[in-house]
Amino acid sequence: GDDITARSQLSWASAVALCGLPNSGRPGGFLMHWMEHIMSAHHDIPHGLGLAFLLPPTLGYIKEYFPNRHRKFTEQVTDNITGFLKSIDCYVSLDDLNIPTLDIPKFAGDLFKQKATDGKIPGNPNLTPKITERIYSGKY
Repeated sequence: GDDITARSQLSWASAVALCGLPNSGRPGGFLMHWMEHIMSAHHDIPHGLGLAFLLPPTLGYIKEYFPNRHRKFTEQVTDNITGFLKSIDCYVSLDDLNIPTLDIPKFAGDLFKQKATDGKIPGNPNLTPKITERIYSGKY
């Protein structure tokens, strides 16, 4: 709270993240954020914990459809994201978040209602409601 340099850097990072520049030249938006917004609209969970839950299965999707991005992530960040998340007490299952698995089809349906154009989610090839349900299940 009292570290003005840290607060300034966080403020700058937030401004840049929300201004649209990070998505320049990239089709579509950031899948995990869209998916998490739907989760927290239905359940009272913090955005960051929902994102933490979605990260490992989303990386599974990325590994299959964007192998170069996945390789860069594992080389430059970590190859054990689930272990890292557990080490900092983040939730890695729907049970941890008190979300029933019965809600998964509703989440996937909402994502496609809100974000799909002609039945496709921009920038996310081959994403279907069934694949989305796999990501939401945490078992991709």
